[in-house]
Amino acid sequence: MAIQINANITSRNKGELTAAVVKIESYRINKFAGLYECTVAMFKDLEDAANSKPVYREDIFCDISVRKIHPNPVSPQLIYNGEEVEYPTYITFEMYTPVEVEEEYTDTETQTETYNTFDEEGNVVESTREITATVTRTRTVTKNRIDIELIDGDPYGWAYGKLKEALGEIFGAENLTDC
Repeated sequence: MAIQINANITSRNKGELTAAVVKIESYRINKFAGLYECTVAMFKDLEDAANSKPVYREDIFCDISVRKIHPNPVSPQLIYNGEEVEYPTYITFEMYTPVEVEEEYTDTETQTETYNTFDEEGNVVESTREITATVTRTRTVTKNRIDIELIDGDPYGWAYGKLKEALGEIFGAENLTDC
């Protein structure tokens, strides 16, 4: 699974590209915070993207001179449509569903009370005082409920949809295709 950008891009380390391929390299679902965290890499083509991943674990830690995987990703700093842009290499997607909930809160309420007292000569005098009380109330608020079920058992498919939206903001959705 990957996303192809069908546009002319200039990269610092790969030069002129007529297309590029973006794929998720790793991901982590943070259930506590409701976040899908992933690292993303861009490659000059599907072949480089496929060759960037080791087949065997031992290939990761071998001597670099004999390493079978070698394609380096495209540098995040690019020139697209004559402007400098940077594609995200670390991106988080929120896994929240907005819900309306009733919430209690405390408030202070001040009231003026009239009472009778006596003056120095023993006459009844009407006086006032302020009484402050703490009152518990409820209000309806919108909260974001952590909802990891949004990925519907397909963490890659869900994240690629979100990644496509993010890349669409940079390169235009019309320039992106699934591959």
